[in-house]
Amino acid sequence: MLNTLHKDIALFPIFYFPPISWWAAMVECLKNDIHILLEVQENFPKQTYRNRMEIYGANGLLVLSIPIQKSDTSRKYAATQVCNRENWQMIHWKSLEYAYRASPYFEFYENKLKSVFFSNQKSLLTFNLEMITVIAEFLSIKIPFTTTTSYTLGCDLHSGALDYRDYFSAKEKLHWGKPYTQVFGEKFGFLPNLSILDLLFCKGPQAKDYLNQ
Repeated sequence: MLNTLHKDIALFPIFYFPPISWWAAMVECLKNDIHILLEVQENFPKQTYRNRMEIYGANGLLVLSIPIQKSDTSRKYAATQVCNRENWQMIHWKSLEYAYRASPYFEFYENKLKSVFFSNQKSLLTFNLEMITVIAEFLSIKIPFTTTTSYTLGCDLHSGALDYRDYFSAKEKLHWGKPYTQVFGEKFGFLPNLSILDLLFCKGPQAKDYLNQ
């Protein structure tokens, strides 16, 4: 992960059950008293973790994407609406069950996660923030943060700021983290940097220690 010791602000994107590397960077920043700034003023970029997560399915890597309402105008992330006509929550939840029901800690987190997951939230940004809050609670970490009030290009950021907005690419996968036991690992081998849910379901309370490596 990037050297954050000389930085004073870290600007993070808001993802759908962010990948493990996102959480590792977050934990590192919090450990070093770096202020967390969440980006809420950007335009909604396609094909990113903002509306997709990657899990370990029975046939290998499985990408789950939240359907988005179509818009004829330039769309701000904060104005992006979830398309709930497709019953995507049930599809995603069933996929999680099939993938992780046999994991050591799925049942430990299941009830709380499911209650928030099926909230029928229309705002993608709000839904993702709710999920991040729940995961932070599972990891026993507090994330004091502020949100952006305007969009700033990376080159115009304060010299003491770390810009993570384009660091975690869904197109160029970041191979971060040491191998741990995964449900289908013996069948397909270790898949790195999946959604934080994979780490939680497989390692439970030890997930936070893993993020600190």
